[in-house]
Amino acid sequence: MSAPSGPSRPPAYGSAPRGPPPQRRGFEGDERRGGGTPRKRMMAQGRKGHFMHDAKALLARTQGGMDDQHVRAFLEGLFARGARHSTADAQQFLDEKLQAQTITPEQRQGLGRLVEQYSFWR
Repeated sequence: MSAPSGPSRPPAYGSAPRGPPPQRRGFEGDERRGGGTPRKRMMAQGRKGHFMHDAKALLARTQGGMDDQHVRAFLEGLFARGARHSTADAQQFLDEKLQAQTITPEQRQGLGRLVEQYSFWR
């Protein structure tokens, strides 16, 4: 028995020969990121509540440092720097506050660890 003689059908979807695969771009060439913008570590906005809770507990646990009425504003500023700029800027902010004796070295170390813990690359 031979093949049916009739009009030939087009090839099935996806079976047609293709050209070379498209070139993949890394983050340096990604136009959504503005070209060659390198990735940087930034704090996760969705975890702000967790960060604030842990940071307040850390500041309450350690002696010295700032008054309780200034804690929230300080932590908001710290989180804003880490979320909008980078964790390096947040760490620099902590260093400035340590030099101004707003926070103690123990608080600086603990807050620096929290900044890194609540961050990711983007």
